[in-house]
Amino acid sequence: FDEELCCGIGPVERAKGDEREKAEKAAKEFMASNLEKVEKAGAKNAIYLCLWCAHLAKKFFPDSPIGQMHYPDILLERLAKEKLRLKSPKVIGYYEGCHKRSKDWAPGVTLEWQRYREVLHRIEGLKVVEMPDHLCCTVVPGRIIEAAQKLNLDTIVCSCLGCQTRLRYTSKDTGVHVQYLPDLLLEALGPK
Repeated sequence: FDEELCCGIGPVERAKGDEREKAEKAAKEFMASNLEKVEKAGAKNAIYLCLWCAHLAKKFFPDSPIGQMHYPDILLERLAKEKLRLKSPKVIGYYEGCHKRSKDWAPGVTLEWQRYREVLHRIEGLKVVEMPDHLCCTVVPGRIIEAAQKLNLDTIVCSCLGCQTRLRYTSKDTGVHVQYLPDLLLEALGPK
C-alpha cells in the first residue's frame, strides 16, 4: 500500500487505566483502516513485518475472514520445500525475544516461535546457539550483546524487527553483527 497506519503500540503500551482503553480503541481503529485496504485489494491475508502489529491484529480481529499473519508464517510456508544452504559455515546466536511485553498488552495471543526457530536447523552450514530469552531488548539490550560476546558469537539473528533494530543500534562498535531472519533466509537460498 502507498499508505498504512502504525498499529499504535507505543501509546497502548504506555497508557494506564482509562487512557489504556482509549489507546486500545485508537489502535483498533488504525488497524481496521489497514484491514479495510487489505480487503479492498482482494487479499486473503494481512502479513505484518512488525511483531506488535501481528499481536494487536490477532487480538482485535480474531474472527476476521482476512488472515492475520506474522511474516515468518508465510515465508516458512513458501520455503518448506526449498534447500537452504550457506556458502560457508556460520555460527549464530538466535535471539527470539523475551515476549514479556506482548503478554502484557495482548494476553492469550501467540505466534509460532518454535516454528520460526526450526527453520534455522534446516539451513546447511549453520550452527545455532540459543541466546538468553529472559532479557528484554527494550530494557537491557546491552546485556544481550554482552551475552553474545561471552558465547563468542559475532552474529545474532532476530525474527522480531523491533529486537533487530534495537540490538543493531546497541551493537555498534562491539564486533557483534545483528541480522534479521529474512536476510539470513535469503542468504541461505542463494542465487537463483
